[in-house]
Amino acid sequence: MATVLWGILIAYLLFWAALLIGCLRRREFCPLFLDSRRTRLFWLATFVFVNPLLTLLYLIFGRMRSPQARPVRLVRDLVLVLAILGFFVNIPGLTHLWMQPFLGRASVADRPAEAHLAVIEASNNTNTFSSTSSGDNSRLACRHMAVIVEGDHPLLHRIGAKLTERLGEIPAVETVELHRDGAFPTDGRRAPDVFVRLVVGNLKETALPYSLKLSAEIGAEIGRAPLHSTHYYQDTHTPPRLNFSLRIEMRHTSSTTGYESVRYTMAAGNIAKDLGEQIAKTLGQWRDKHGLLPELPDDFYGSYGANELPEPLKALAPVPLCSYSGLLTHNETFYQFALAGEVVETIKDMRDAMVASGWKELTSDLESSSINLRFRKDDRQMQIFQLRRREPSRGTVVRTTSSRENSTTLFGVADVLHFGYDERRAVLDGLLVAPVSMERLMLFERMFDKEQQERWLDILEEQPPRDALTQIRLAEMYEHRDRKEQAAAALVRAKALLWAARDDSTLKGRIKRLAKKLGDESLIDDPPAPGDFRDAGFVEVLPGETVELEAGIDEPMVVFCFDGEGEPVVSAVTVRRSDNEDDRFIVEHFQRQKHGSGWGSHGGFGVHGGPWQGLVRQSRQNVSVVWKIGQIATQERFTMNVAIEER
Repeated sequence: MATVLWGILIAYLLFWAALLIGCLRRREFCPLFLDSRRTRLFWLATFVFVNPLLTLLYLIFGRMRSPQARPVRLVRDLVLVLAILGFFVNIPGLTHLWMQPFLGRASVADRPAEAHLAVIEASNNTNTFSSTSSGDNSRLACRHMAVIVEGDHPLLHRIGAKLTERLGEIPAVETVELHRDGAFPTDGRRAPDVFVRLVVGNLKETALPYSLKLSAEIGAEIGRAPLHSTHYYQDTHTPPRLNFSLRIEMRHTSSTTGYESVRYTMAAGNIAKDLGEQIAKTLGQWRDKHGLLPELPDDFYGSYGANELPEPLKALAPVPLCSYSGLLTHNETFYQFALAGEVVETIKDMRDAMVASGWKELTSDLESSSINLRFRKDDRQMQIFQLRRREPSRGTVVRTTSSRENSTTLFGVADVLHFGYDERRAVLDGLLVAPVSMERLMLFERMFDKEQQERWLDILEEQPPRDALTQIRLAEMYEHRDRKEQAAAALVRAKALLWAARDDSTLKGRIKRLAKKLGDESLIDDPPAPGDFRDAGFVEVLPGETVELEAGIDEPMVVFCFDGEGEPVVSAVTVRRSDNEDDRFIVEHFQRQKHGSGWGSHGGFGVHGGPWQGLVRQSRQNVSVVWKIGQIATQERFTMNVAIEER
């Protein structure tokens, strides 16, 4: 493609040069301006613009038209219009060829439509750095994202716009907002779940007509908060939400050949594609490992109220970045400030002044390479931390010179006002009222007080066994209350339920630790007995019989049988919605035996919009478990006929 475009461009320039020579040598023209001499000067002037359409007009009305022909005055006006228009448009044939490198630089907001006929050869060298901090049952929140473009270069604006589109395609992401020129979402609202901050630096470009060579360094910082500390903390105030940060450093080089109505379109698309894929991949890994934070009642999110900075911090002249309400918080405000020269003594003075004004010091790390302090006063917590170096950067970098006295260190401040005890207890009480959500209760149980813990135990005891995690938690609570027999029974159910869990490594460790506390490691060594599987809610399927089950969407069904050697086999199937319009559902299936497991997923089949059907055949050694699945009319419910086939 690039060769063709360059061939067309060279051919045009050769044609343009030939016509120019002919115009210089020609003496007689069809007179658009009184006589041939003035008309000749007029046509020579059009060659200066190197405009394909003007060249075409000269060929027809200057070169090919007879000097004795009647002049077409409209041609003169058209030439003048095109000569002016070529400075402001970016359309091949209307644009002056030499103007091409200077056009198409307007902000994306000013250009709702894009068009291009170009090819790009690009290389992106990417480094990524990520970290997470999680407590019990912490989940990933990523429904609402905000992209902050920190800079005014058109390339960065275009990357931000295209990245916003790509992030909106990530499963579980509902909204993505784009904010330009370093602006954050409006203060006073609920905080986004994820902040994406974009910077560009070391940008170099060589622009020729219909050709752009570009190199740039792009940085992206993605996290739950707009500023990232290297220190994370968990306490009774901390919601069950995953703290994370992801830093992407990309070195981009590209060569674009062809027509772009909006400059940098191809390069920005290439960069945004790689950034989006890396962000989606990392969020997907965290989602699979930790799970997603479910929808929560509105009263779990605070009503915003502004905070005033303590006087010791005001003295450091921090610059506010953004301020929001959040999950179990009324205020989350972030600031930045810079200190020159030796900073440790200045930070010590601030710390002493904070303590003197009634703030309790929780953490004080004054190592010059990683300063970090935390304070608390009532329900308000303050963290002051040294920011990591940002590369590339446009004004937010920690710049360090060879002289320590002349260096500048950048700090971040996170000022958070949590719910008070009574307010937090009230919203948690709502989780304990029927009908209960076991998922929400499992998430927030570590924040319960003693009375709520007892109510939580009552709820666990009333629930039929559904998954290993709830039974492990029930066993732990029994053990804590010295009810060892009940703890052992719950642990046996958990062990059986674990046979239907694909990722059991973490839960196995908890079962093992609890069995040691109970003084009976046979609870983990012996395989589950048939009665244990039945107590866990699994359905037994015997050879030669078919068992009919019914399930809804996302509702796992689990059966068990025994192979020819008498070893247990557990098979689980779940029907989920599909993103494929031609195949509305997918079947996820899992099978476990004593010495291994296997899993997979696939679509089903239907006839001309009729009820959906699926088939799963799980074969291991000398036994096969066959699931025949049929949709019930147009509902999201399914019949499942399960049979055992001996091999």
